[in-house]
Amino acid sequence: MPKQKYHTFVKAFLSDRNHYISENENPFKLESLHYLGLDGGYELSISDCFLLNFALMLYEYINYKNPQRFNFTQYIIGLNFDFINP
Repeated sequence: MPKQKYHTFVKAFLSDRNHYISENENPFKLESLHYLGLDGGYELSISDCFLLNFALMLYEYINYKNPQRFNFTQYIIGLNFDFINP
């Protein structure tokens, strides 16, 4: 199968973590905190083996219901190496 020069992607995921960071920058720990996430991005092939990745990940708490809670967004710029199909 020939490689494509670029591709876009969207994925949803469920994550389990053991931390929560409060709004006043005073972190405290909670066990089994579940997030529902949405990830979308763009990958650009810059050579036969390397891909440039731009992505945005949005996280939403599922099992923590606090009116002062906040959700977070993660911005990603990455360089990926394709070692399976160079």
